[in-house]
Amino acid sequence: MSMIEALIHLLGVAFAPVTDAHADTIDELYESIINVNQLDHDTVLNWWRALVDYTHGDGPLRVFVRKLERPDPEMSNGRRGFVSCFNNGLSYVYCDNSFARVIYGVTKEPYAPHNGVDFLEAVNLCKLKCLHKTCRGDERATDQAGRRYCVYRHGQSPRGLSGWKVAHIIGVNQFYLGNYNAFQNRNFTRGVLADWTYDDRYGFLVRHSGDMEEPDDRNFFIAHFLRFANPMNYFLIPRCHMVGASGFNKDISEDVRLLEYIRQVRLKEFGEAWNDFERRVLFSGFDVRENSQELGPMQIDFSCRVPAHSGGNGGNVQRAARRSVATKPRRGWDVVVEGEIVARNQSMRMAAFVAVRECAVRHQLDFAGLQCMFPRISGALMTIKRRDEVPAGSVKYSAQSITLRDGVEVVVNTQWCGEGPYANWTSFLEQCNAAYIQIIPTIA
Repeated sequence: MSMIEALIHLLGVAFAPVTDAHADTIDELYESIINVNQLDHDTVLNWWRALVDYTHGDGPLRVFVRKLERPDPEMSNGRRGFVSCFNNGLSYVYCDNSFARVIYGVTKEPYAPHNGVDFLEAVNLCKLKCLHKTCRGDERATDQAGRRYCVYRHGQSPRGLSGWKVAHIIGVNQFYLGNYNAFQNRNFTRGVLADWTYDDRYGFLVRHSGDMEEPDDRNFFIAHFLRFANPMNYFLIPRCHMVGASGFNKDISEDVRLLEYIRQVRLKEFGEAWNDFERRVLFSGFDVRENSQELGPMQIDFSCRVPAHSGGNGGNVQRAARRSVATKPRRGWDVVVEGEIVARNQSMRMAAFVAVRECAVRHQLDFAGLQCMFPRISGALMTIKRRDEVPAGSVKYSAQSITLRDGVEVVVNTQWCGEGPYANWTSFLEQCNAAYIQIIPTIA
């Protein structure tokens, strides 16, 4: 079977829906949910051998990387599908996680490339299937000759995976030996469209990035790519969130206790191949400070699609499901002003918008006054911004606006994170407290 054939068949792949799943421990979560959609052992090994062959040696190499979004537009991964190259022959393409979803799907078929050459030919033939979406209209951008800057244009994500997350055991952008942050700051820059010019050797528009600044950068590129593209490093899980003691929603697929549990399962299953993978991806190990197997309250929140050929309910049924895997429901947020609850059980985004609106209206603030109450949170990320400063269609700020006393229309940040290195919710709650507004976690 070719990768083209596998992709065609992929549109009909059925992944088992979660119906009455219940999990109080990591063991239960793995056995009842994650283990349901395991990939074929030999197919996964064949993928790993092909990827090792593909990245072997010091010759020309094209890798696909998944860069985290950052508040600073100069460090954003917005130009997805664009090709950048170095003088040593290594080139890279920004992707989103749909690239991993496609690899997971074709591995499920089962399909694996025969070697490194087969992998690159298959990916190049399937350019429309490698990426999901670009942002800021980059995909449609062309140069003066009408040539698209975006080489790897987006395609349809596997339909059978709707509602599921293809998660990575060893994260693509963390747990590295060495200074990975310095590496990504050197290399993962957005640039401007004028940086990409037509190159006859490639046959499309590329950005020439010159020489690599550090000798270890090539190893980091390869380690990142192998983490991203190796199905041995994948596990499939519904979009679960775990409610912590502080009330913050945490993605259960990023809990290091679960990741270490699955890592040990993979080690037993693949043995030396998994050890080889960890060496090649510069894995530093997980910092598992909490040994408890108890997960605490969780909520699965996803659309569970029943494929047309899967049988049952007439065969053409699509049903939406919100299935609890916990004994307690999900946590929302109440907004309290002067002892009065003005909004109940809101999401972080809506609670933040209501809090800023109440502050502006009750205190009759102008833009300068509201900025003093809600200054920037971190980096370039602002709590509020003038509507005319936000690009049309941006999801980083609210679609609704607030009109202030001086007539200025402002929008409110929507990128909230409760825990981890990008946490900013606690800082916002402190800003609200200073304005005599409380945002209180509550059980719906």
